[in-house]
Amino acid sequence: NLAYTVFDDPLLIKTGHGVVEINGMAMTARMKSGSSELPNGGKLTIVDGKLHIPDYEPTGPDGEIEFKFKSDTAFADGLLQRKPFEYQSVISKNAKTLKGSIDGQLKISMPLSEDVPPEKVVVDGMAHMKGAEASFEKFDIKNGDVNFTLGKNYVEAKGSLLINGVSSEISWGRQIIRSIEQPSELTISGVYDEADRNQLGLYVNSFVQGAVPVEIVLAEEN
Repeated sequence: NLAYTVFDDPLLIKTGHGVVEINGMAMTARMKSGSSELPNGGKLTIVDGKLHIPDYEPTGPDGEIEFKFKSDTAFADGLLQRKPFEYQSVISKNAKTLKGSIDGQLKISMPLSEDVPPEKVVVDGMAHMKGAEASFEKFDIKNGDVNFTLGKNYVEAKGSLLINGVSSEISWGRQIIRSIEQPSELTISGVYDEADRNQLGLYVNSFVQGAVPVEIVLAEEN
């Protein structure tokens, strides 16, 4: 029953039964289960976790952390606001409610020492979000089904959802850890008829008729 924090952060991760293997200067710690919870109520469950240190050096070895996980969308959104990501999403800023589940796997490579520069953290992995729901002042999102791909300091999301009951496709991309400020672009697309456009607040039916392809690009400053 090990408990530890990540970075300079009060985020506490608790582990269950595990096994540590040491071979010369290499060490591998395996755990079958783990869990964490954020102040916003978001919960994370870890399965099949592994910490591997290929060459343990007192000056600060490099390590690889691999694990499969299950979480709710509240945990994922809260985690993105913390180190090393420090990302305030449009969802966390404006959503009144947030529901759904995520499962996936991650590999994090980084020096195991204090004061790790963000650019030294490498994140690879994939995740699937399903049953996502979010409520905003003028929009309700339901039936969100989105795949996330993480690699080369970049996260990309593609999927489908209902916006105010209108079927839409979304795509989004962002650098995971950014050395310069760049806007993240969210693209919403679909084939919308008059009723769909009214539901989305696109009041253009006076000069557009019938079902037409529509693409909306939103730049999110952060």
